[in-house]
Amino acid sequence: MDMGKKFRPGEFISLSRVTRKYACSNGVVTSKITLHSNGKKLYPHINKCSKFYNDLEMSSDPLFGDLSLPGYVIRCVDINGNYRETIMCTEGMVRNKSYE
Repeated sequence: MDMGKKFRPGEFISLSRVTRKYACSNGVVTSKITLHSNGKKLYPHINKCSKFYNDLEMSSDPLFGDLSLPGYVIRCVDINGNYRETIMCTEGMVRNKSYE
């Protein structure tokens, strides 16, 4: 996975996994942000086999933690292209939209 990828605001993208609330897998980059983490796991008691096991607590507040990660604000759309939710995510969750 290329962690050096850069996406521009207005670019249509695909997410590496669907959002939790509305299961959106596509969206438009609204802005670039810096996310901060305190290093604690978001789900400390979850099974180690779960794909959510390594998820960290994250915030856009610089006082939240010492770990800084590049991220994006994404306006997510459903399969019909209708806006559903706005999320913040790290570069690892964003990938280029492929029409092939």
